[in-house]
Amino acid sequence: MKKSNTSPTAVSSSLDSIMYIIIKIKTLLIGVAIFVVILTVMITSERTFTRADSASSRGMSAAATKEASSLHSSSSVPISFPFGSGDDKKTLDFIHCGASIKKGKMNEITEIILLHGAKYTKKDWVTSGIFDDLCLRGEGKFSVTALDLSVTATGEALRDVFNALSKKKVISGGPAIIVSPSASGKTIMDLIINAITENDVTLGDYLKIWIPVASPAVLSANYDGKTFDFLKKQGIPILAINGNQDRMGKKVTEKLMELSGARGIEIEGSHAVYLDEPNEFVETVVQYVQGIDNEER
Repeated sequence: MKKSNTSPTAVSSSLDSIMYIIIKIKTLLIGVAIFVVILTVMITSERTFTRADSASSRGMSAAATKEASSLHSSSSVPISFPFGSGDDKKTLDFIHCGASIKKGKMNEITEIILLHGAKYTKKDWVTSGIFDDLCLRGEGKFSVTALDLSVTATGEALRDVFNALSKKKVISGGPAIIVSPSASGKTIMDLIINAITENDVTLGDYLKIWIPVASPAVLSANYDGKTFDFLKKQGIPILAINGNQDRMGKKVTEKLMELSGARGIEIEGSHAVYLDEPNEFVETVVQYVQGIDNEER
């Protein structure tokens, strides 16, 4: 029977080495975890704007900011299609501020509906300051509603949302200004197809002004020249916005300008340029909307 040549001292030394390596690995993993947390916080801080910050940068008083926040009304309505929240996805959460359809003349109220991109929710319109700013800039004549509607929602589902919100007196049910960042533009494109293929659907009943922000669906092969020609003939104003760092967004804007007569605006920023430059975004939207309103009068 052979005897081991390994001495107790050598074994102990090996165990010490292994333990040392394990400790080093643990320390490294902890360091990586801390780095990830710090990086996440930095990114979040960079992309998240508080209402107070946005208001302050526009010179809005604390009282005005408080007034805007007090106008918020969060609620939900049942919908027929599974593009909302809840177990069956048939509950639509929304935030509303500004003018109420219960007061004043509807022809004096401008209704704005805010959809959201794939990575965002209705809350990003609030944390960016855009929601409050639009309400205040409207001087009591803007009705702003941010929806938590899935970016996969169809045009038919959007029409159902209009009906649900109008029944609850959140919106009038008439044509609205719809802002569709990124992936949510697919819903509007589908609504356009509905208007082309279904005799009982009129695009102008739902869409007063379309404001797509780098909506990739515009570039889809599913929509040919006839789609954009139809859109142009409807005479619905289109304000296409993109960030100067977003190549895809620029292509979307250029295509809508060329085929549908859209007005194109480029703002310094990335794909989600409205969150990069919320103040400039609001200014751009308000000026365009007020310009269209003045033309109609």
